[in-house]
Amino acid sequence: ASIWRYAELLPVDAPEVALLPPGWTPLVPAPRLAEDLGVRELWLKLDTANPTHSFKDRVVSVAATKARESAYALCVVDLDQFKVINDSMGHAVGDKLLMVIAQRLKESLRISDTAARLGGDEFVILLEHLDTDLTVSSHKASEVAHKVKQAISEPFLLNYSDYYLSASIGVCLFQGSELSADEIIRRADISMYQSKNTGRDRVSFYDQEMKEQLEKRTILKSDLHSAI
Repeated sequence: ASIWRYAELLPVDAPEVALLPPGWTPLVPAPRLAEDLGVRELWLKLDTANPTHSFKDRVVSVAATKARESAYALCVVDLDQFKVINDSMGHAVGDKLLMVIAQRLKESLRISDTAARLGGDEFVILLEHLDTDLTVSSHKASEVAHKVKQAISEPFLLNYSDYYLSASIGVCLFQGSELSADEIIRRADISMYQSKNTGRDRVSFYDQEMKEQLEKRTILKSDLHSAI
């Protein structure tokens, strides 16, 4: 499995660049960093020094592959109550926690899967080459998603204390090239919020009803705002 970490782009001579955790290297070669200072974003990948594209570029590439036969799945993983630990125990503890979570994700995924941290307490996972049958693919994606959820729920020993987290996970299963990358990501995000809204610490797969419910809520909020 491949792991990306999302971070702010820093000048090449910034001390923070030299203090990156061991094994984390810029996706783009150092000479190019200065050219991208206006972007303020940088993808970092774990355990590799090879330049590569961003995670979203990978999703775009997969979504545009017309000859694809196997189904794929995009999972959005949001850490429940991470902000409470980060705010109460400090960002140093929060950063260590995220590093441990990244390692657990890597250990939970198949070698063909890819994961990235989008910033804050949110990760995304691309499950590739599941199966040509959507039912089998859904089962495989569910297995991986629940494995990730279980891994995150195990206690974290940091600074001689145990910390506990859970994860709300949304999954969008897709096959063929009818969906754009943005739509795939949007559907996985909708599914993740469904998990949060129904009690957290669970896995939800996208379905058309979720979209209809979201549209109804959006219209209702708009109507209420207009009435006020």
